Amino acid sequence: MFKYLFTLILLASGSLYAEIYKWTDDKGTVHFSDKAAPGSIKFDLKESKVVSSPKVLLEDISNDNYKTLKKEHGYKQISFIKPKDNETNRDTKGRLSVNIGLEPDLKKGDKIQLLVDGFIYKHVLNSKDFIVEGLTRGSHKLIAQVINEKGVVVISSKSINIYMMPPRLGMVHKINQTY
Repeated sequence: MFKYLFTLILLASGSLYAEIYKWTDDKGTVHFSDKAAPGSIKFDLKESKVVSSPKVLLEDISNDNYKTLKKEHGYKQISFIKPKDNETNRDTKGRLSVNIGLEPDLKKGDKIQLLVDGFIYKHVLNSKDFIVEGLTRGSHKLIAQVINEKGVVVISSKSINIYMMPPRLGMVHKINQTY
């Protein structure tokens, strides 16, 4: 079944205006084609839309509203203690240890969210220390935000850049010895 569905998808993606026909031969094998055959049924393919999750950026909130939210919640600053800006992290599994500095401490009902390359990381946390997993090799932009119980950003850190790299030759043995 999946073989036929895959064939249909491939044929449909070839041309936006192509007509797709389906028929079953004498041996019971189902066929798909862009050419009509005796006894075939024409499929009416509808245009599909791809929807991606929106980027959540601080710029989406007006400056006046942001200043009001920040003042109401009383947060003075949020920043990255670890990693530092432009730091290189070497981990074979794409893990990154993150420590957020927040003044004053996180208030009841508020949470910390991390944006990685403009997208919300999969966890919203009640903690200032956590591990990000699955980062690919290369450069990544991080922003930490405090959100209230309604999901509204009340304070945001400056963005930092980090670099994920595999361990240097000879480092793996030394890293494993420290555990």
